[in-house]
Amino acid sequence: MIDAADDRETAASRWRRLIAALVTLAIVDLFVPGWLAKAERLRYDGADVFRFEYSDLFGIGPAVDYLREHPNGARPRAVFLGNSVVWGYRLRVEDSLPVQFQRLEPSMHVLNFAVNGFGVGSAMLMAKDIVDAIDILYVHAEGGAVNPELARLIPVSDDDVARFQLLPPDRTERRFEDALGFWRLYRLSYRLQAALFGTSTRNYAYTHKSALVGGAGSGQPVSLAPDRPISTPGALVTTMLVVSAAEPDGERLRAIEAAEPALWECARFVQAHGKRAVFWSVASPASPDRKTTWADLNRVFQGSSVFVELAVPPEMMIDERHFSASGSAAVARALRAVTASAFAAPR
Repeated sequence: MIDAADDRETAASRWRRLIAALVTLAIVDLFVPGWLAKAERLRYDGADVFRFEYSDLFGIGPAVDYLREHPNGARPRAVFLGNSVVWGYRLRVEDSLPVQFQRLEPSMHVLNFAVNGFGVGSAMLMAKDIVDAIDILYVHAEGGAVNPELARLIPVSDDDVARFQLLPPDRTERRFEDALGFWRLYRLSYRLQAALFGTSTRNYAYTHKSALVGGAGSGQPVSLAPDRPISTPGALVTTMLVVSAAEPDGERLRAIEAAEPALWECARFVQAHGKRAVFWSVASPASPDRKTTWADLNRVFQGSSVFVELAVPPEMMIDERHFSASGSAAVARALRAVTASAFAAPR
């Protein structure tokens, strides 16, 4: 008899704990939208230049979702798209290109949407999603590959999924989202993690494990290589901006679209949405055909998009692709000058 009574008491205690847990979760769930709104506003529209903390893929979806839901910011938005060159590989955050540009244009709000390994195709698909929430795009036109995971991170049309042979959205995860959509703590978990930590909770805990147990922590990324000395005093980045004298005919337009499909498509929808874009690359003597193509693109999209090559001195590079801190600053000044000449002035 005693054992049966004890069992009933234990069962009742378990039910009470379960009910208490469910009530607590229900109460917490009520506060999730408010917490999320505050955290996202601070991360994406705060004073600092936003970037994906570790150049990982986790934060791409939440950042795109935020801009789609908040098309208007307190200041005009400039978004930088590209790969590790734009993200700031081997540089301190404050030395990266977008931060250097932000210093030159404090009236704008700069967002660094670059991800290591992303090419123009990935940038184009991301730009499609956020074009209505930005004022100007700065696209590093290097590499054409599209990250196969992109359709699982941001909205991508079925046509683009097929065209770029992307992995389709995860059906199992979608079913869970549909079934548990009422539970905001679950439905918004990715966005909460990205807003609070800039990455997943797991990645953040692993990266900061020493700080979490009382150590010094990893802190912000630091420069792994100091600026190389500039051997030629006053060495500057120079720009090569050429506009064709005549409007390309129909046959030439088809050839341009075939030669630069991602840039063509991106410039087209930027123009259609009344926005502006600067497509830039580091000049290479191995691409004479591209110079002619970009001159024609400048003619076709005059007033909406500009296509420019930059000549960066070796003294401003830390390797064959990536800028030093002084190189990033010089490129930022060059892009600002291009913007001012092509569009009168940044809005």
